[in-house]
Amino acid sequence: MNNVISPLPTTADLLQFYAHKTPDKAALGWGNHRCTFAQLQEHLTLCSAYLCRTLPTLSTGQVVAVSTEDFLWQWVSLLALEQLGLCSMSVLPGEVNAGFVQQFSVGALIAPVQQVHPVPVVVVNAQACGGHSNPPHPPAPGQDRAQQTALRLLRTSGTTGEAKRILLDRRLWNGWTERWQWFCHYGPDSVCLIQHPFSIGGIYATATACLRAGGTVVKRDGRAFLQALQDFGISHATVLPMDLGPILQTAPEQAAIPQKIMLTAFGGVLPSDMVAQCLALFAHQVADMYGTNEVGFIGARVAGPDRQMEPGIALLPGVEVEVVNDADQTLPAGETGHIKVRTPHMAARYEGDPGATSAHFLGGWFWPGDLGRALPNGRLELTGRADDLINIGGMKVNPALAESKLRSLDYVRDAAVLMGSTPSGVQTVVIAVVFTAAGRMERLQKEAAPGMAAFGHLVEWVQVEAIPRTPTGKVQRSVLRAQLQG
Repeated sequence: MNNVISPLPTTADLLQFYAHKTPDKAALGWGNHRCTFAQLQEHLTLCSAYLCRTLPTLSTGQVVAVSTEDFLWQWVSLLALEQLGLCSMSVLPGEVNAGFVQQFSVGALIAPVQQVHPVPVVVVNAQACGGHSNPPHPPAPGQDRAQQTALRLLRTSGTTGEAKRILLDRRLWNGWTERWQWFCHYGPDSVCLIQHPFSIGGIYATATACLRAGGTVVKRDGRAFLQALQDFGISHATVLPMDLGPILQTAPEQAAIPQKIMLTAFGGVLPSDMVAQCLALFAHQVADMYGTNEVGFIGARVAGPDRQMEPGIALLPGVEVEVVNDADQTLPAGETGHIKVRTPHMAARYEGDPGATSAHFLGGWFWPGDLGRALPNGRLELTGRADDLINIGGMKVNPALAESKLRSLDYVRDAAVLMGSTPSGVQTVVIAVVFTAAGRMERLQKEAAPGMAAFGHLVEWVQVEAIPRTPTGKVQRSVLRAQLQG
């Protein structure tokens, strides 16, 4: 009996393999630049040795934040930290300050130039890493450390804007990327387009999955989305739902491209009319994905040219979901309740936040705060957020559904629905709208009146310049409420 444990290959292992098998194939692309697998492997070797020499010793639980807009060296730094078994975190330039360092236990910062910060700064660029032909190879972490120590720190904020910390070890992080690779059918011929920073966990996961499969990852520059699809020969693209409105609004009428792509989106529900437009213009398949930073990829709704997007979310293998009432009793199909979920690749807690942990991680399950119902076909239908549901005297409004209907109007650019109150404390429904042109409020009130008739005078209509949203496109209701009160 062979008892040898053979863990999955690391990303660095796979890059070394592709550097020998397909050395001249593009691994990364941005603007007019390309980096082959052989070049990426050389950069990674140099950077790993450089970080081994220059990174300060970190205390237990500290992470290394990577803050740069340089696509190549951001990638190389993150891959080097993974190879060294150190916990990485992607942050936006200028985001690090004393409060940030304390909240996320940042022990060092990787940046493109020397900066003044409350933690040691290590400069990573071509000049800093050097060009030694035979650099010392960094020591590889032991197997136990490689599998069990924190490898990636993710932030999640939901709709509140209050960031929480989630740590993933190599087993969990590999599980994330494996699911993306399997679902998207990434392979050596795949060319994946991304257009958001790696501070969004799902973006880095899908890009890593493509790279691990021997494919090419392209960062979109200033060119139009459809133009980028053609220029780079894109086969896959990952977007946020908030991206699709501008993409479709600016697309020429005769813009359909011959080689259609697989489009994946996460961070919110895709309206059916947008899905149909994507299929007509540039997608052979559209996947509306459901997941959370805490548990990873849960399931998806998929549509194609001969396959309409079915109601509900099809769960991935190994994912368990239950719909329960307030007493944690399972509800029959068709009844709306709280969603709880567990997956093979879920975190165990929020780091340093026992209160939030006890509220959301219960008995081996994660409660994301979503409401939904099980469908007779075995799928899961999302109906809203438990903390967003508006209930005034027994009359309920689901903000997500109301907002989707408002945004479907051709003269509404964006909208948000939230609970408000009058100066005397009477609860109201606040409808905040961004119009495509002036003078539309009267028309909107008239068209929406039948759906809001039950609330009578308890409806407040507000025109705003913009709806505050999280990086993944969720409405920040608490921020919007504070802006309206101000």
